[in-house]
Amino acid sequence: MRNFVNSYEFTPLLFFIFLKKYLIFLSIGVIILIMKETIYYMSDIKWFNRTSKSYSSKTEALMHHLEYITKSKDFEFCLGDKNYVLERSKIADKRVNSRVGFSFIFALPNNLNEVKEWIEEIRKIVAKKFRMDERDIFIGYHNSVGVSGIENKHLHIVGANLTKDNKSIQIKINDLRDLHNELQQLIISKGYTIRKEEEKTQHIGVKL
Repeated sequence: MRNFVNSYEFTPLLFFIFLKKYLIFLSIGVIILIMKETIYYMSDIKWFNRTSKSYSSKTEALMHHLEYITKSKDFEFCLGDKNYVLERSKIADKRVNSRVGFSFIFALPNNLNEVKEWIEEIRKIVAKKFRMDERDIFIGYHNSVGVSGIENKHLHIVGANLTKDNKSIQIKINDLRDLHNELQQLIISKGYTIRKEEEKTQHIGVKL
């Protein structure tokens, strides 16, 4: 019996067929890698700790912020009860020089489909790091188009300034570092890689 390799004439046409198949498989692999690549962005934490000419109280400022999140044209759904969070913030407002609540933005991968599953996990992470009851955290999901015309999926995370034992939340540098690390690990655990992005690609134009 002749050797299979020797009996198979390797013509230019055959080489072209093999090369074409290789390039197709390579392209599919590259597309999959690109689809599972995302940025990491979490905004600074905004505290509701003072009044202004627009609002008579800090809780009113927080209420308007919650209204903005849920009435925006980009709003799709939420996790949590904004009225419950607002009522809980009134407890914090009884303290001297109090912060009644906080808010920050977290970017999601734009090709993400399991948004509700991610929101639940993110609320657990925030509650754990800030030593809060999960019910004191409200998360609104926005799916908008950014300044560059690219889809911009992101979360508005709002909470009353209360720990589980109704004390003020004390966020230290280590707490923030741990929060960033856990959120990044969540992204990686879902099969995504995090790429570096320029400042201009971050969430722009949201009034806190």
